[in-house]
Order: sequence, then structure tokens, then C-alpha cells
Amino acid sequence: MLKAHNRDPALLLEVATLLRSIGSKSDARTLAEEGFNKATDSRIKNNCAVLRGLLSDDVEETILWLRRANSNDSQVKALLCGSLADQALKKGDEALAVSNLKQVVAIYDAMPESPASLNNSSNALMSLAHLTGDSAAYERPAR
Repeated sequence: MLKAHNRDPALLLEVATLLRSIGSKSDARTLAEEGFNKATDSRIKNNCAVLRGLLSDDVEETILWLRRANSNDSQVKALLCGSLADQALKKGDEALAVSNLKQVVAIYDAMPESPASLNNSSNALMSLAHLTGDSAAYERPAR
């Protein structure tokens, strides 16, 4: 099917997303990267970069791919801040991690409510509570 459609970037993105959903991360990474490299449509290129970042097992690589995505996109900003928090924790900089997690929460709070935004905001709040010892973050509902 990919060959019949000249490995169209939009189709590569769709197949990569499907492969991710069934746990075939390696193949999904390959197709997302190919889609990113071939895409001329900025929306497709952005979505390929985000997906490729999400498929990484390494925080540095995740950050690299998210920085290739549209930095004006709220979802990208939130994902990047979350990854920067992970990177800061890995380096032992809890203060920077807390700062980035607060940005994640603020970004998700400003987004329209969706299952993903609520889940991701809640995850950031739990991480904040764990890092700061502030139980109010555990008790605060997302939004």
C-alpha cells in the first residue's frame, strides 16, 4: 500500500501511528522519521516529529525530535516541557524539573479539556507532588 501511494508522508504517518498502537515501536519510528524527511506539508511534518519523539526511549532523542516540531503548538510545548523535566531529573536538577512541570500544568490548564490533556496534566501534578512534597498537588484535580 505504501509503495502504491509513493510512500506519501501522510500515509507513512498513519501507518506509523497504527504500528505504535500495536506495539511495533521500531517500525513506527522508521516510518515516522521517513514521513518527517519527506513531508512538505508543515502539519504532517509536525505530527511526524511529535510521533517520532514519543517513540523514543531516550529523553535526549525525544527532546531533539520535539524541537523539530512546531514550537507554537501547545501540545508540543507541553510535551517538550515534560521531557525537559525528565532530563533535569536525570541530571539531578530538581528545581529545573519542578519549573518545567509547572509549565506543563499551566499549558494543559489553558488547553480545551480532553481525556489526553486531563491525563497528562494529572501526571504532571503527581510528579510535582512527589518532587515538592506538596500534597495539595495530589489533591488538586486537573483543571
